[in-house]
Amino acid sequence: MNIGIVGGGPAGLFFAYLMKRHDPGYRIRIVERDSANATYGWGVVFTDIALAFVRDIAPELYAAMTRDQVVHDAMRIVHRGQAITLANNTFHRMARIDLLRTLRGHCSALGVAIEFGRKVDDVAEFDDCDLVVAADGAASAIRTRHREHFEPALDVRPNLLAWYGTTARFDPLSLIFRENDDGLLIACGSGAVRLLQAQREGRQAQDAETFVRGFPLPAGTVLG
Repeated sequence: MNIGIVGGGPAGLFFAYLMKRHDPGYRIRIVERDSANATYGWGVVFTDIALAFVRDIAPELYAAMTRDQVVHDAMRIVHRGQAITLANNTFHRMARIDLLRTLRGHCSALGVAIEFGRKVDDVAEFDDCDLVVAADGAASAIRTRHREHFEPALDVRPNLLAWYGTTARFDPLSLIFRENDDGLLIACGSGAVRLLQAQREGRQAQDAETFVRGFPLPAGTVLG
């Protein structure tokens, strides 16, 4: 079987690895629009439960992904100066580029061909393939071109946020909620999210300060 994959992110690479491991005779080619050293976002965090799926399917890949990575066995929620530690919440933290390099290394070792620096907008160049996989992200050009078949749906939410990095280290992994004049600042591990607006279901959007005054957030609140 000949397989063409558009997009060399974690999803495309993981699929390619599993398929090539399943049958070494498969010819698999990945085309990635960015260079080998490019990545969007500096880190990713996986729960132990999420990584268990990888461990069960590909233990050798799980071992490589988690080797020398930072592991937290608890999470701390801080809201209005009150800190609550939630034990037995295991998280693995790793640089996104390390994740990509690990997946690429395992794919290459099995013979998967990976081409960088070229964007694919049309699956016509994969006419020789038995299967074409569109793994080119949320703004997939392939999915857009064939939207009448895929019928994608995009639900744009009203909340605005900005992501900030920090050199401060948090141990254990922490979510720190702090109000200020510009909104609600949520520190999370190696960065922070500034929440400018929030909207409860069925209600109008409000600026973060007004939202928190009228709807206090207890520790552990999940914002969706």
